[in-house]
Amino acid sequence: MKLKIITPDNGNFQTRPKVLLISSESEQIDQRIVQSVFSSVYCSILMLDGNIEEMTETDMEQLENVFLAVVPVTASLLQKQSFLKDNLLPFLDRNKLPALPILSDSSLIDDYAEVFGDLQFIELEPNLLKGKTLEGKMEEYLDKMFVSLDVIEKIQSSFRLHLFISYRKKDWQYAQNLMGYLQSLETSWDVALWYDDYLIPGEDFNQVIKENLEKSEVFTLLVTPALEEENYISKQEYPLALDAKKTIIPIEMESADSEKLARLYKDLPEIRSVSDPVLRKRLNRLLQSDTSFDGSDPSKLYYLGLALLKGINKKRNGEKAEMLIGQAAEKGYIEAFKKLSEMYFSGDGVRRNYRTALTYAKRYLFRCAEQFANRRDQEHALQLYLALKGYLQDLIHLGLYKEAEKEVNDSLLPIMQALKESQFDVYPLTVLLFSTLGQVKEAQGKYEEALRAYRSLTNILADRLEESVELLDVYWKA
Repeated sequence: MKLKIITPDNGNFQTRPKVLLISSESEQIDQRIVQSVFSSVYCSILMLDGNIEEMTETDMEQLENVFLAVVPVTASLLQKQSFLKDNLLPFLDRNKLPALPILSDSSLIDDYAEVFGDLQFIELEPNLLKGKTLEGKMEEYLDKMFVSLDVIEKIQSSFRLHLFISYRKKDWQYAQNLMGYLQSLETSWDVALWYDDYLIPGEDFNQVIKENLEKSEVFTLLVTPALEEENYISKQEYPLALDAKKTIIPIEMESADSEKLARLYKDLPEIRSVSDPVLRKRLNRLLQSDTSFDGSDPSKLYYLGLALLKGINKKRNGEKAEMLIGQAAEKGYIEAFKKLSEMYFSGDGVRRNYRTALTYAKRYLFRCAEQFANRRDQEHALQLYLALKGYLQDLIHLGLYKEAEKEVNDSLLPIMQALKESQFDVYPLTVLLFSTLGQVKEAQGKYEEALRAYRSLTNILADRLEESVELLDVYWKA
């Protein structure tokens, strides 16, 4: 398999979230997509040769830990139905990996549907009336997929303990396996795992390693024959852990010469195999405390779920992420409903399910309405408007026009009335009302009714032109 690794600053691609891009036959299209991705998120791009005919198991292993697959859909790609149906799409589905198709030509829509089904896409050259450009749509989508710095800080504050994983670079795959093992421990839910994949290009790696080692309560040493020769671990990391009196746990992933290890690593504790049940019991006892995670705090459930979803100080695990975020939602944590809707809509960590996504979007809308009823302030009025707008646009994107029309009567109009009674400007909701009705009536073939709605929309926008320009930028973010 031909993979080209692209980073914006030629940094170490292993330290960044990874995006898979299937190359098209157009270098111009590929470059445009690459620039759109890099302008939105800090990541690496693994570009897969678009001429590939099949993916082997070895090929798929190279794509481990990819967060997103961007697929430019061209006529030539659609001709490779066996590759798409038998290799790429099953791979994405099996790994619960979100796919972002970019349709290069609207005339391909029928062929696209035959291969991709109802999977939502972004148009390379969207109709002006539909809103933003490819770059704008990419930015909005990627903002949902990746995590902001303030959210990362909240995730970090949810961890109770920190565990440092020390390993040789040549044992990187073993490190991935060890991450999975440590994460499977019953007492490790709120334990942060750190290893040098989290280093950022440009950082002083000696200083960052020292800081994270000092912050960690437990130092795990990944044991393989690679440790039998003098190396950075024997000269730097291990002595630091020893001097700081960290709890050192050597974990054997591959049998090594204990005498050679004893000469290089002073006072090395007993080495136990990763398959030894005694090791598992010891680690569970070591990580247990009176403040261990008990699932009672919905915000902690949510942020630990995000850590698992995005691989932040954790090995990515969509199933466990969905479980924790789902528990947070059941305890009433409002952001959990929104995140679950996004996850099921995009297939991020879960199998894509539009109906489930809509269910969570509706529950999120209800919670926003409840919060506004209790607070009646500008912040919660805006939150309610954005929740309603997102829900209506999701219905329209999925072609559920009757449901969208029903929600206009059941949700939008009552919300407009509530805002009006609270002295809030209902102008944004009026725009949303006529825009939604226009789209619904047009799709239903009721063109006279659609035209009346669009005329009303035009008149409203013209009456408040300056505000309309600002509003449209917000409105089209859906």
